[in-house]
Amino acid sequence: MSQYDKSGYDQQGYGQQQQGYGQQSYPQQGYPQQGYAQHHNVTNTTVVVQQPAAQVKVKRQWRHGTCGCFDDMSVCLLSTFFGQCYGCYMVTKADEHCCLGWCCPGYLLPLRTYVRGRLGIEGSIFNDFCAVACCGPCVMCQVAQELKESNASGEWQMS
Repeated sequence: MSQYDKSGYDQQGYGQQQQGYGQQSYPQQGYPQQGYAQHHNVTNTTVVVQQPAAQVKVKRQWRHGTCGCFDDMSVCLLSTFFGQCYGCYMVTKADEHCCLGWCCPGYLLPLRTYVRGRLGIEGSIFNDFCAVACCGPCVMCQVAQELKESNASGEWQMS
């Protein structure tokens, strides 16, 4: 036994036991990595040269003023003589249930606010309230004309 002493370990003190004594010999660097999957992390770096500009939707005005009742005579006559029925028709064109126009007396304010917001029309809830409080029938004609034209042009997409 030139390299090993009587205990079976090498003289250099590395703790390796001589082969054949029932224990497996391991290399100095550590245990072998047999049976383990090798994972490779691949990192892709994307460099943004120019970021897309934020799209700002410009608010528009109402196509018909609050006092534009006579711009469309059919809407004017229907809303004047068949107000409740025409209210039902209007709310169904705005994707709401017909009962809203028939059973809820204050339906015109939320309807005007909803239509204004959905079509990107300039204004505020306070302006909507003032318009409905001062001249409800005129606002009914205004909203009806806006719905009629936006449905015809495809601007109002039924959901």
